[in-house]
Amino acid sequence: MNTWIKRSLAVSAVAGGLMLAGATAANADDTENSSTTESSITTPIEIGGVDLGFHQSQGSSESSTSSTTDEDGTSTSTESSETTTDQSGGLQIDPTTIDPGAALSSAQQSKDDETRNTGSSEQSSQTNGSAQAPINIGGVTVTGQQDQANHDAQSSSTTDEDGTRSSSSESHETHSTGGTLGTGGIAVDPQGAFGQSGSSESDQAGSTGSDESQSSSWVSGSVPFTIDGATVDFHDEQASQGSSSSSVTDEDGTRSSEESHADATSTEGDFVLGQITGDPAGTFSQSNASSSDEVGAIDSSESSSSTAGQLGGPFSFAGAGGALGQESSSSDSTSSTVTDEDGTRSSSSSNESSTDRELGGATGAFTGDPSLVFGQENSDESDRIGDDTDRDSTSSTQGAYALPYSYEGFAAFFSQVTDDQSANSSTVTDEDGTRSSQTTEHTHDEIAPTFGFDGFSGNPAGELDTEDLTTQD
Repeated sequence: MNTWIKRSLAVSAVAGGLMLAGATAANADDTENSSTTESSITTPIEIGGVDLGFHQSQGSSESSTSSTTDEDGTSTSTESSETTTDQSGGLQIDPTTIDPGAALSSAQQSKDDETRNTGSSEQSSQTNGSAQAPINIGGVTVTGQQDQANHDAQSSSTTDEDGTRSSSSESHETHSTGGTLGTGGIAVDPQGAFGQSGSSESDQAGSTGSDESQSSSWVSGSVPFTIDGATVDFHDEQASQGSSSSSVTDEDGTRSSEESHADATSTEGDFVLGQITGDPAGTFSQSNASSSDEVGAIDSSESSSSTAGQLGGPFSFAGAGGALGQESSSSDSTSSTVTDEDGTRSSSSSNESSTDRELGGATGAFTGDPSLVFGQENSDESDRIGDDTDRDSTSSTQGAYALPYSYEGFAAFFSQVTDDQSANSSTVTDEDGTRSSQTTEHTHDEIAPTFGFDGFSGNPAGELDTEDLTTQD
């Protein structure tokens, strides 16, 4: 029945056209209107960088000496101390730029024709717009350093009827720490666009008429970005050393002894964060269309609509890596000597130990490209002759998704080396001769395990497609 109705409407339309052609041109009334508008704006902005730094030094020292001489003899003592501190730092910020902009355009057109009992009209409009605001944020670098040192010394000496007694001690400490933090620049370029269009057409000749209309709209946007990563490094070093000695000379002979010790620790680290990029984006569109024809008691109408969209977000991370190390060592030694009427006796001992540790690793890149697509279509068709009506409607939905990803794995290591060494010696010289002995001991230990993972990848995906059809007579 639908085909028969359409053929009937076509014959009627031809007849109506002949009627229009035969109408008197003197009674025609034509009207046309059109307008177009365009505009745009940009506002670039630049913020200059920053560079700051400071340096500070402090120091203090003290010393004292005292001496006493009386009927018991002479006593002398001295003391001194010195402290220094040195600090410095800096801040650097790179320039930042912003360049927002937008554009808009629109156009409209209409046309009307009237001739007695006939008439036609056409209308159309279109609007488009876009906007973007690229932003570049400069990187930041922060540095700091501090050095400290302390030095102390003491000595004393006493001479009396029993002999001479003297002693001295000295200590020195240092501490140095510092680091750098740096972040790369950040670039972001958000942008979007939209559009809308529509048209309609109408013809009328007596009891014969037809109408058509169409409209569509769309919008899209994306926010690509890049983060240039970051770096961190630091160090911390500490050291101390000291020594002391004493000597006694009297009627029994001379006795002297010495002691010394030293400790040092050094820690440093270095870490890197790789670049991060991404480009989330999406589009959405919608369209509608309808038409109708009427000839007396016969009429036909059609309508359709569609919706579609797409989303995506590719991203990548270049990975990260770093290492942390520590070195420590210590040593001490003692010695003593005795000289008297029986001869000379001396002994010494020393101990040294050191430990080196290091831990580090790096991760591979991680990338992905998730996406989603969807759409929906609807259509409806209706024909009527008197009291008889036919109607068909269709609806369909489509969709698909994908999530490809890849990870390149990681590698890590750890190492530790330990050394210990000790030595002892002694010597005796008397009327029988000279006797000496010496012993040494050394131990070494080392471990260095490693770890690794090769990574993984995948691409889960799926689709959806449905359709519904409805017919009514």
